[in-house]
Amino acid sequence: MKNINNEVIENDIELTNNEKRSRKQETKHKKHVNWRRNKCLTLLTQGCSTYEIAEVLKISQSTVARDVQWLRREAEEELKLHIQSLPHEYRVVYRGLSEVLKHAWGLLISGEGQRNKVAILSLITDVYSKRMDLCTNAGVIQESLSFVEQARKEVVDELHKRVS
Repeated sequence: MKNINNEVIENDIELTNNEKRSRKQETKHKKHVNWRRNKCLTLLTQGCSTYEIAEVLKISQSTVARDVQWLRREAEEELKLHIQSLPHEYRVVYRGLSEVLKHAWGLLISGEGQRNKVAILSLITDVYSKRMDLCTNAGVIQESLSFVEQARKEVVDELHKRVS
């Protein structure tokens, strides 16, 4: 009975060590892939073609093409997340500008800012200008949100087709 328990414990330890080695190799592989993709992106920003990138990194053009495709998908996902956070950021910025405007008017009216009256008036003008920019650029935000919603619908439709 004791031998069986020792064998089980030894097998568990062996399995754990194998898992550790496997995870370590996986981590090394992921690090290498991330390094290669970052290098591809750097070379792309420098105007290199996939052929040139493949030569510099000593990898195949198909690997570079897959990395570039992965980078594009990642950029699309990041853009979607950014677009989804825009309404919140818009609200925060607009509220912040309103608070600055309220404080500036308070200083001007109370007489505390008489020495800096021109600077305060300039600040008030800038805040109104920035708020107007936010209001007139809201169409861009709406278009972006519509784009994301349309993309979501397309993905859902595609998934429904695959399931059917």
